Amino acid sequence: MECFTSPDLSLGDLARTLAVSSSLLSRRFRDVRGVTPGQYLRGVRLQKARELLTGTDFTLQTIAERCGYRSAFYLSRVFKAATGQSPSEYRAGSPSISR
Repeated sequence: MECFTSPDLSLGDLARTLAVSSSLLSRRFRDVRGVTPGQYLRGVRLQKARELLTGTDFTLQTIAERCGYRSAFYLSRVFKAATGQSPSEYRAGSPSISR
């Protein structure tokens, strides 16, 4: 969980760290969590993006970097695919926490 912001995080690296194969790690993870490691990671990153969008006035690029994405463009694409809203639409429609 501490490494979720690394854009270079990979299933292969995690599997090597745990001394198991990528396929075994993926299968066991899916059995326990009900989603693939990639889906889980995307969910964690998007939840953090939602928090930063509503709780800060950070730029989208800063939010992308803090959530493990290399660019604001890519975060925007992933965010819209997952939520149906662009990050700016989400930010505008959410009550602010503290800006």
